[in-house]
Amino acid sequence: MIRLAETKDLDEIMKIIEEAKLFLKENGVPQWQNGYPNKDSFKEDILKKQLYVFEDSVIKGVFVLSKETESCYITDFWPEAFDYLVIHRIAVKNEYKGENIAGQMFDFSFKKARETNKKSIRVDTHEKNIIMQKLLKKHNFEYCGIIYLQNIVNLENKRQAYWYLLD
Repeated sequence: MIRLAETKDLDEIMKIIEEAKLFLKENGVPQWQNGYPNKDSFKEDILKKQLYVFEDSVIKGVFVLSKETESCYITDFWPEAFDYLVIHRIAVKNEYKGENIAGQMFDFSFKKARETNKKSIRVDTHEKNIIMQKLLKKHNFEYCGIIYLQNIVNLENKRQAYWYLLD
């Protein structure tokens, strides 16, 4: 089951995120190594009603599905500027990897986008996060190009952008 996260879920969410940070570090991916995401970012996501958990007796995964327009996502390689949802901060607890939880979170996102008449789902990841890139391609996301978080052009903010165009 996928549901909106609640404040009571924060400790479990942070355990999943800390596992993900360690996993990224061990795999040479500098993403999420500077203190972000943190509990405050997830508290804000809960207030905005954009943080979801995948729960099956226990919380197995977490992700943000945001309808907020992001300036770094306004580029020439996407034909429409504002008609999209964004997936952020997606993570699955280590012991449940390989159970297609991320795929179910993507499917949920596609359904929510269709329900709100959005045209696409956008997501970005670090260029060294090969595992996420393969996962996105497996679920039919298309590579679009390079973006820079907060529109600050430096290697720390460089991300590969993907989208899933809804039919």
